[in-house]
Amino acid sequence: MGWLDAKALHKHEEHTSDPYHRLLGNRRIPHWLSEQAVMLSVLFPTLKKHWRKLKSIKRECQVTALLDFGKQAGNVPDMGETQLNNILAVAEANNALREYTTRLNDSRSVLFAAKKGLRTSTNEPDGDLGWK
Repeated sequence: MGWLDAKALHKHEEHTSDPYHRLLGNRRIPHWLSEQAVMLSVLFPTLKKHWRKLKSIKRECQVTALLDFGKQAGNVPDMGETQLNNILAVAEANNALREYTTRLNDSRSVLFAAKKGLRTSTNEPDGDLGWK
């Protein structure tokens, strides 16, 4: 079930100068680590253990090196550079992934469901997506 949490946007809150990432367990992000390596680690959290190996690698090469370390250790599925670039493009476009923090929502919510249940396929000719 998708949940829209309008209270999750915290632009008014202060951010510390030390880079931490909430989706990585508030782990401190080293200043030498590339943004793409961080994003790949958000998608595959077991890659965090390979960060130390990236320190001597140029920032622009870190994400491919991290992917290689992860593949060798069996932490990520086998993928080519094109698939990696596609995954990173989607993740980077989704800035909410970086900034999202859940909060308790004390307001009422309503869940709507089709009377006879949702269809398993959305490719039905009438296009009602199971809502009748």
